[in-house]
Amino acid sequence: MIHLYHEKEPDRKTRSAKRKSTDALTSAGYELFEKLRALRLTIAREESLPPYIIFNDKTLIDMCMKLPGSKPEMLNVSGVGTAKYEKYGQRFLEAIGDYRLQHPSAVVSITENGEEAASAPEIAKVNQRTER
Repeated sequence: MIHLYHEKEPDRKTRSAKRKSTDALTSAGYELFEKLRALRLTIAREESLPPYIIFNDKTLIDMCMKLPGSKPEMLNVSGVGTAKYEKYGQRFLEAIGDYRLQHPSAVVSITENGEEAASAPEIAKVNQRTER
């Protein structure tokens, strides 16, 4: 009996979904995404873990879109629970905060119909209102 094993090629939906994962980000948002990926890699090397164990790309993209500025906001990011927040959250909040300070008028994401989503200053105002 002869068994032929063929590696299954990813279907088009899977490949295009991976490509589209950052489509909602503007160039400023993609710049932040890359900064968060670099931070994730640094932490992964420090802990001898694969980077996706820290946070996966979907979580980093959600961080870029929501721009959390506090623990409660970070806990509303997809893929961030209490345990991961306790281990890594503060470092990511600091990176996002630094980015927001350096790029105060940056628009980091767009809606599905191509309109600009909230910019960093608009999100900061909303965050301040919700913290009260």
